[in-house]
Amino acid sequence: MFFFLVGMSFAWVNTPELLKEIEQKEAAVKAAPNSPDARFDLAITYAYTNKIEAGLDALKVTGNIAGDTKKYARHLIEKYYDIVKKDPRDWKARFRLAFAYYFGGYKKLASNELQNVANLDPRNPWPYGYMAVIAAEDEHWQDGIRYMKKAIAIDSNVAAFHLGLAQAYYKTGNSFGGVMEAGEALRLRAIGY
Repeated sequence: MFFFLVGMSFAWVNTPELLKEIEQKEAAVKAAPNSPDARFDLAITYAYTNKIEAGLDALKVTGNIAGDTKKYARHLIEKYYDIVKKDPRDWKARFRLAFAYYFGGYKKLASNELQNVANLDPRNPWPYGYMAVIAAEDEHWQDGIRYMKKAIAIDSNVAAFHLGLAQAYYKTGNSFGGVMEAGEALRLRAIGY
């Protein structure tokens, strides 16, 4: 699901603040393991801290716990829309709103909200990576490639970005580009990115 730019690149590093946030969200899940809100919150925190696989796992559990995902998505949309309305500069709330839209099947709104995150925090590669995912799911490969290149320009050391770009290249018939990007993804995974 989540597979998949010009300036100085840097390796994504979770700040002490982000590491503390991860700990807090994990503790919230441990304290309330059947809370879909706690699971969703953890999943989205993982999504912007390069813990993509763990985020996907947490999101799946969220869906299982929530039961009626459409109803639960509506709850999430209302919750995070209200938070964003009160503080439009809160990129983390906007990120959660984007995933609430996505969770509810509103991909265009999710992509628009991710663009809002990118506008607020131009050095954050994650919104572009997830916009690429949405484009790829709709088989808009050139858009996916464009977004993924933006993410890579911000941070060239995220293996998932290179893997996503490789897949998009393969889908558009660019086998050479696909091989090169897949190789880069493998190299980065081998060194811990």
